[in-house]
Amino acid sequence: MSSGICISWENLNSSVELLNQKINEIDRVYKEMDNLYKELDGTTNTWVGENQKKFYQTYMDLSSKFPKNVEKFKEFYTFLGNVRDSYRNSDSTVKASADDSSDNLMV
Repeated sequence: MSSGICISWENLNSSVELLNQKINEIDRVYKEMDNLYKELDGTTNTWVGENQKKFYQTYMDLSSKFPKNVEKFKEFYTFLGNVRDSYRNSDSTVKASADDSSDNLMV
């Protein structure tokens, strides 16, 4: 009886690893943005004033979510990796069990 699950190990592995790469890229971009916008935090002469304060506060409100986003993406990566490993292990167990059963049937 089929469980209705079909897995392309190559595609799943590729997707999990690509997700990890993208998470690292996102984290790097977030850090680069923070460095870039520090130039506009009002402590330099690049831009100072009421509009600068409003702009920078809006950026700070947005960027405060960056670490949480990265952590959530890492949770997705961990979950998908666990799913991949669980299916791989269960597939191996089923094959080993079938092989053992086949050997026991030989007279």
